[in-house]
Amino acid sequence: TDGSSLSYLSWGPQKAGTSSSFTLRWAWSLLCVTRWSHVGSFVSAGSLDCPQCSSFDSSCDGSVVSECPADASTSCVVSYAGWPAASPPTGFQNLACSDIDAALLATTRIEALVSFYVRVAAGQTAWFSSRICNGGPCNSISPSPPEYPTEGTGNTQCPGCIAVNDATCEESFVRCNPDERCVDGLAEVVQGTRDTENFKLRVKGCSDITEELSQLLSTPNIKIGNIVFRQLICSDAAQIPDNLNSGAALAAAP
Repeated sequence: TDGSSLSYLSWGPQKAGTSSSFTLRWAWSLLCVTRWSHVGSFVSAGSLDCPQCSSFDSSCDGSVVSECPADASTSCVVSYAGWPAASPPTGFQNLACSDIDAALLATTRIEALVSFYVRVAAGQTAWFSSRICNGGPCNSISPSPPEYPTEGTGNTQCPGCIAVNDATCEESFVRCNPDERCVDGLAEVVQGTRDTENFKLRVKGCSDITEELSQLLSTPNIKIGNIVFRQLICSDAAQIPDNLNSGAALAAAP
């Protein structure tokens, strides 16, 4: 994979006992619906050329570099996503143009790395990582999947579920860690004009997403490359009732 400019969306298992090294390294007491009115506020002079490709369950090399459209000419992105599923696809890679300003998420005003995970059930985690580079292709390495614990050990819980190409899913409680919040997200990979060419993923569970990133992604229909975040709602994890505060009892709870 060409590390010059990549975005990556994935949800999948990671080694136990690890914690996120960076948050987006599909959240809290308030519904995170703050609009980011400055998305795309930074636009470099002249046209922007970015590597552009996308692929499910395989890498794309980004060898095709094309001029970006006027409504996505602020930055180049490299994104990866992964998710647990009984059958393929279970991951997506995307290099694309974007109107996201990296300065909204980083102090350098040049490049931002965003990532987060959502644990939808014990041992099942979806994740998203993206590198956003203002004014041209990214020169550094591609974003890595976030590190995440496979299970929660705290005394709080969130509704958890996952659905592929379906807007609804059947919930069960997921135990969270102390630094995690609840996320309810719906993302879509848009590659064509027909619904059959698009891919939808609904996820709910415990997440390490930051408030800053949740505010950005809670803007309805915000795009990072070919990935559109249709919905992202954040809330505090709820205290587990004393009579359910054990792994076996929590797993059996409806």
